[in-house]
Amino acid sequence: MPLPPHRQLPHVYHLGLARLLPLPVLWALLTGPLLLLGLSGPASDPNESDAWVLVALILTLIMLPFFALLWQSRLVLTPEGIAHHQFGYTVRSSWSNLKALTLTPGEQALVLGVPGTRSRLLRWSARILPAVVPFSADAVVGDVDALAEGRLILLAPFMTHWKRGPLRDDLLRWAPQLFDTTPVH
Repeated sequence: MPLPPHRQLPHVYHLGLARLLPLPVLWALLTGPLLLLGLSGPASDPNESDAWVLVALILTLIMLPFFALLWQSRLVLTPEGIAHHQFGYTVRSSWSNLKALTLTPGEQALVLGVPGTRSRLLRWSARILPAVVPFSADAVVGDVDALAEGRLILLAPFMTHWKRGPLRDDLLRWAPQLFDTTPVH
């Protein structure tokens, strides 16, 4: 039976709005008042107005790479396997290489038997995560060592698709071995 047109292959899952919106909202909250100060009319010192606009521009330029990071992140599922595309690296796996599914809230991930990437960027970012996150990095991604080794595909950013069903349905179809011991939530 053919798939409906909106479910043709590959199946691509992007971050949910709850993950995409905070950064633009933060940007607007920071730059909006700066632009108001800079563009609100004549100031006692014209250089002061220009400075506020310049600070807003610098903040915008600093935040642009973070916007790119968010928009780049996606899961791509095909009958051959799964790939998590992230800015700077991709973790790929065949369905048979998936060894476990973790559904602990906030740590949802697929565990791979063989690493799905050899990305230095992933190793570096996973190693600095404990220094950047003031609380336990394990609470954010689960097994930080497995992430650094390329043996995890994080599902937590895509859980809106799990709750609505299509991501769970795809995993049930292509990797039923994950559900033999894992309860479906």
